Amino acid sequence: MKAAGTLVIIVLIIAAIVLMNSFYVVNPGLAGVKITMGKVDPTPLASGTGLRTPFVTRIVDMPVKVQTLKFPTQCFSSDLQTVTATITVNYQFPLNQVVKLYVDYGGNVENSILKPRTQEAIKEVTAQRTAEKIVKEREQVKRAALDLLREKLGDIVTIDDLVLEDIALSSELEKAIEQKMVSEQKAAQARFTQDQTRIEAETAIIKAEGEAKSIKVIADALSQNPKILELRAVDKWNGVAPTTVVTGGANTVLPIASGVLKPSN
Repeated sequence: MKAAGTLVIIVLIIAAIVLMNSFYVVNPGLAGVKITMGKVDPTPLASGTGLRTPFVTRIVDMPVKVQTLKFPTQCFSSDLQTVTATITVNYQFPLNQVVKLYVDYGGNVENSILKPRTQEAIKEVTAQRTAEKIVKEREQVKRAALDLLREKLGDIVTIDDLVLEDIALSSELEKAIEQKMVSEQKAAQARFTQDQTRIEAETAIIKAEGEAKSIKVIADALSQNPKILELRAVDKWNGVAPTTVVTGGANTVLPIASGVLKPSN
């Protein structure tokens, strides 16, 4: 009787183990690759639960969420200068590619394909530019490398972004580039000052020519009609009668009262 009870317990334990191994769980952000006795099922498993053959089928998890790969690299410019940088790649495995990635690269996609292809893209792009342009045109270098990397990988891996950080040259070259940039800034400032001086001189000439033309017009008008001054005086008169008038004598001023001129003392 005791032996029978023990046997029942053993059977229940085995049944529980078999039942537990009959289900699988694929967590969010992952995809499953089903392998039965060494044969890989071509259909990937999305996140969720399902049934499998216990002790025969196993599920290998493959990430399908966005991941980050960051590593240092060294490349050469078109003028044969050494350029070092840190590359960050944000990438993602498409669900329909996880089985192929597992079969072809054993799941080690970063070292097998992603990192080498990224280095190839960076080196091809930097080899077309001088070291100075690589430093100055970092965004253009990044975009060109990103486009080239996507082209190299095709649809097997989705590349969300590529970032170039800590771009560095030799200390001597960095110093030479800095001195060149300072010289260019000084030259640009000198050209600006020259242009400003030229514009001010041209403005002064134009103003002087305008004033000269205005004076000539007035002189011509006076020569043709001398009474134009009287007309201007009438135009500017404020309507108040004058209280004094200057006569022929240099110091003779006559006050005006009741419309009659009287000599002043």
